Amino acid sequence: MMVLKRDEILKVRPRVVEPVPVPEWGGDVLVQSMTPSEAAKFEARLLDREGEIIPHMLMSYNERLCIETVVDEHGQRELKDSDLPTLMKDNNAAAVRRVADKACELAGLDKKRNRKQVGDLSGNCDTPRASAG
Repeated sequence: MMVLKRDEILKVRPRVVEPVPVPEWGGDVLVQSMTPSEAAKFEARLLDREGEIIPHMLMSYNERLCIETVVDEHGQRELKDSDLPTLMKDNNAAAVRRVADKACELAGLDKKRNRKQVGDLSGNCDTPRASAG
């Protein structure tokens, strides 16, 4: 086992980008990892000033995660915040969830915890409504 030193820990590394097959959309998308700061900001947006979960924010968790992490070949966001209603209403839930699952994996986000919270809010933990559509 190699024990890392400070310089090795703080070394800047490129973002991880992985393709995700989305046959429902007709191809693949690129999903990019988040920095610790981006992941913290993303999760913080789910909470109000008292630290309570904002139900409508959590209900659109997967779609918001797609918007934040789907990128083009140059690492630039492919989706806009204004795309949220279309992703939620007029899209395939399995496709959105597949992309969000990869984003969770790359960012180290706890998708099981977040899905349980969605289920708690919808009144049914067994079939959470993480994606509409």
